[in-house]
Amino acid sequence: MSKDVKDYITIIGSRLGKAFAVDSFGIEEELQFWALSAEHMSRKENPTFQNIITWIDLLYQAPVHFVYKFDKDHLILIKRQLISENLLPEKNKGGKSEKEDVQRTQFIQDFENQMQNLEKKRQWDEDFKEHGVSAHTIGNCEHIPLYKKNGTFWGIYVIGPNIKSPVNMVPKFSIVSRLL
Repeated sequence: MSKDVKDYITIIGSRLGKAFAVDSFGIEEELQFWALSAEHMSRKENPTFQNIITWIDLLYQAPVHFVYKFDKDHLILIKRQLISENLLPEKNKGGKSEKEDVQRTQFIQDFENQMQNLEKKRQWDEDFKEHGVSAHTIGNCEHIPLYKKNGTFWGIYVIGPNIKSPVNMVPKFSIVSRLL
């Protein structure tokens, strides 16, 4: 039994090592990413949606994270969250004018309203079974397919819009979807 556990950990470590290149992150980000990965994998209970957002946000720094669950021939929106700090990252922390603050606040409010218009029910497409880019009411977003332990399709995790993921990670998302 202990040999099986050791083999399993070795396989997971090997897959993760192949999935992510060290050069994509700084040392601090890499350590934080792997620490959260290990924590999620070692828990008995599933991580919360907020835990997953924190973990995935280390890769993307995207403003919107949402999840669609597969149901027959549709995808149903079940979770969504806006991270306003990622929507308009502050270039410099010092001396912002009141006008810039008002514009920033207005832009965030407008985007939040737009996010409320996300489709609650989406038509199913076979393309969702592969990592890719899909059009949404907030713009083009990346989607990551999610699978159950038995390998059946569960839904998609969507990150966006206008994000730039590390280039070397794009072909490796089957591993990330298994971790999720």
